[in-house]
Amino acid sequence: MSSKPKTAAYRLRRYHLASVSLIALGLLPSVEAQADEGPVDIVISTPVMVGQTWSVGNFTVTDTGSIVGASYGVSASTNGGIFLNDGSVAGGLSGVTSAGLITTFTNNDTIEGGTNGVNLANASQVGTFTNGVSGVIKSTDAHSRGLNNSATITSLINEGSIYSETTTGGYGINNAAAASIGSITNSGLIKGNYYAIFSTGVIGPIENSGTISGNIYLNDDHDLTFSGGEMVMGTLTGYADDSIGTIT
Repeated sequence: MSSKPKTAAYRLRRYHLASVSLIALGLLPSVEAQADEGPVDIVISTPVMVGQTWSVGNFTVTDTGSIVGASYGVSASTNGGIFLNDGSVAGGLSGVTSAGLITTFTNNDTIEGGTNGVNLANASQVGTFTNGVSGVIKSTDAHSRGLNNSATITSLINEGSIYSETTTGGYGINNAAAASIGSITNSGLIKGNYYAIFSTGVIGPIENSGTISGNIYLNDDHDLTFSGGEMVMGTLTGYADDSIGTIT
């Protein structure tokens, strides 16, 4: 006895149930669409156990959301959009990697990766990059980088911690050749056992009212402007206890 042909409505229902099951298992995110017909924003509010791609709209991880990916937590190829993390994002290589344009990047919790906490590729641009007071951007492997920048960042504001956990060749911030950071304002911690800040690109004025722990290397033809905060002078120190860092 042959079965009846499956209708389109039946197939759609089966697809919907399968998608709901994958969301419940944390293999697909729960995506909230905007009310208008504009780009769909991605909102992660539950644990998701697979890396996410982001190409349109805005991307938010709420304080109840988390992402764990084998290679990356979030891979961005946006042409404008806002990234906000209030949860946790982790990837085997990079917590967040981007080759697109991000209008504002804000981290208020934890982003971590083995090779890079955050990796901005040479095609990427970020307007304002903010790591908030409770924000942690870190890498864990040997010769890794908390923030690896091969792109253009207009303004970098760190109120939390950007660092590499490794004691073997770790960088807090690596700013590659042809990359640029318009300005750095640090009231938190930037740390690396090899270099806290290593730049073969261009870095504008650095205002430090927090702690920069490790050596600083800047290799470009521009003069460095380095100052303390308006009310609080920052600390420059070596990585090890009671050691002295260098600026070259």
